[in-house]
Amino acid sequence: MRKIMPDSFPGRLKILRKRLGCTQAQMAERLQVSLSLYSKLEIGIGKASAALIEKICRQFGLSESWLLQGIGDLPADIALPAESASA
Repeated sequence: MRKIMPDSFPGRLKILRKRLGCTQAQMAERLQVSLSLYSKLEIGIGKASAALIEKICRQFGLSESWLLQGIGDLPADIALPAESASA
């Protein structure tokens, strides 16, 4: 099996949440945003402010380049989903 990189900000945000073992409500609380906003961010219909992006990166040790564009190294403690064997 090979590891695949989520190709979008919402996908990377969801991977982060799942790796941390959090629900959307718990992530919203940790980031001090509403559940509605967090949910919208994760499905790609909401827009994160520059301050929120900075907060996510700082709180979880991420680079902005990785979070927004998938560029750079993935933090070692964040797992990527494995590509299915049939793919």
